[in-house]
Amino acid sequence: MKRVIGMMFVALLSMGTLTACNTMAGLGEDVQQAGDALQDEAIACKEGERLVGEECIADQID
Repeated sequence: MKRVIGMMFVALLSMGTLTACNTMAGLGEDVQQAGDALQDEAIACKEGERLVGEECIADQID
């Protein structure tokens, strides 16, 4: 009986760990997309390729 309970505990722990891995992978992708968007905006601002009405932080500092 203790062996069955132990096996069930290990199975539940494994499922929880695998679920956490998928969650962290999704979070990593979201953070990467946000970083890419920020980098693209910084490059566009640096090269002067922004939409009318948008300001860059660099323009506000000068």
